[in-house]
Amino acid sequence: MKNLLLLISMIITSNIIFSQTNPSQQNCCEPTPYIEVTGSAEMEIIPDEIYITVVVTERYDGKNKVTIDKLESDMFSALKNAGIDPKNISLSDAESNFNYRFLKSDDALLSRSYTILTGDAATVIKVYDAMGAINATDVFISKVSHSKIEEYRMETKVNATKAAKDKAAKMLTAVGETIGSPILLQEINNDIYPQARYSQLSNSNYMMNKPGLDDFQSQLTYQKIKIRYEVFGRFKIK
Repeated sequence: MKNLLLLISMIITSNIIFSQTNPSQQNCCEPTPYIEVTGSAEMEIIPDEIYITVVVTERYDGKNKVTIDKLESDMFSALKNAGIDPKNISLSDAESNFNYRFLKSDDALLSRSYTILTGDAATVIKVYDAMGAINATDVFISKVSHSKIEEYRMETKVNATKAAKDKAAKMLTAVGETIGSPILLQEINNDIYPQARYSQLSNSNYMMNKPGLDDFQSQLTYQKIKIRYEVFGRFKIK
């Protein structure tokens, strides 16, 4: 019986000593102090990729039908004279060969849409002039982008992350604390616009009220591409 009591006493004593010599186990469940903030950054860039959609539709000139082949030939010739590289001209979609405009039950006019890539307002003006000369059905700017858009997106994300860290550091300094390493960094919101139909400039309106190059350049410059990101950050407090 004495031996049994001695063994129990040794076990209890051993546990107490182990607990006292391993303080990390006592604090294993204590929460780590941290601060949570949101950082944001944005950037505005002038587009250098301007996509123009051109629609050509067969029509009748008196009793003679102006075929889609004739229209396309005139279009490519006019664009070549305007300095447009053929590699920057493409069908807008696979269905362009199957778009018909029915006039009568026994007649139909074939229509096709093309996308033309340009790099500045001066070239856009040339395309509008060329398409107006061949009486294209419609001409409008369908999209704008930038050749380095992915680089600018990453740069904006990095700036948003830096903004989150800077905000956390300043807030902690105000209460006499120091920022530690990040626990969590998460992208919570992003916007890139304009993304879709950039400017509803139809061919008919354009030809009736043709803007000057300076006005057109001003319009494109004013409507810049805006990139914005927000990053959520959780940082340790030392």
